[in-house]
Amino acid sequence: MIREALANAVMHRSYQDHSPVQIVRYSNRIEILNPGFSLKDMDSLGTPGSRLRNPAIAAVLHEINWAETKGSGIRTMRRLAANAGLPLPEFASDRQKNEFKTTLFLHHLLTEEDHTWLKSLSGEALTADEAKALIYARETGAVDNTACRDFSGLDTLQASNVLRRLRDRGLLEKQGAGNRTHYTMNPSSERPDAHPEQGKLPLEDGKQTAEGGKQALEGGKRSLPPLPTSLASRLPKPGKRMPAVALRALICDLCEWQPLRGEELANFLGKDLKYLRNQHLSALIQSGTLVFLYPESPNHQLQAYKRAEKTSLS
Repeated sequence: MIREALANAVMHRSYQDHSPVQIVRYSNRIEILNPGFSLKDMDSLGTPGSRLRNPAIAAVLHEINWAETKGSGIRTMRRLAANAGLPLPEFASDRQKNEFKTTLFLHHLLTEEDHTWLKSLSGEALTADEAKALIYARETGAVDNTACRDFSGLDTLQASNVLRRLRDRGLLEKQGAGNRTHYTMNPSSERPDAHPEQGKLPLEDGKQTAEGGKQALEGGKRSLPPLPTSLASRLPKPGKRMPAVALRALICDLCEWQPLRGEELANFLGKDLKYLRNQHLSALIQSGTLVFLYPESPNHQLQAYKRAEKTSLS
């Protein structure tokens, strides 16, 4: 299945973007980040037919048996995952970031520990699809209609009903709207700590704990610990322009100090948040220098940037 995912990455990536294909290994999954958004509509992934970005490369991969017929890669990955008893891979395309992400899970969704956790959540019985949706949200940070359809085999309306029922029971919280709608675990639901690679910012009675210690949430803002002198002395002076190279280096060091949200970086640097995202943060994320605290849910309400701990494979 990994071979098929890599073949798809090589075949469909955008070579106009000089960013590498990134392979990130987490404790429970492998993520493959590919330059170039999907040319095919996401709802049509896995259906016959393909829109090739690189037909010459596709022909070579077909000749060496790394690719079957056109448009079969997604179906093959789903079939191999199902045969192995693993949850189906997740696919996400972001036109704005010009990126396609494949997530391959490394274990079955429901273990004995999972069953115990699910029983503790609610006195009401959960259907198999509801249980999978909750486990998926716990493992990845969020679940949306597309992911629910992938791992359950439901159609769009059925998946919406599953997620809505879990929201109405207070187990999931709805985030975003329209095609950005997704659901996160209700903070009051009992759940184990997030995977170390995903970062750690669980809510506890109005407080959140991060590497920098307990930080109170007040009106959507959090009180940060004092900035180290070595960083404070490098902050740009009012009215003075800092070279882009120096500014990006400072951003990375601030995010290495502790994960910071976009608005917090903007306040430290005296910059407009939109400018900071468009001119610097997006490029640092794209290069792999910075990573999201919640990589599976870019629109997470507690999203923050942190310095990458390891150099991604390419």
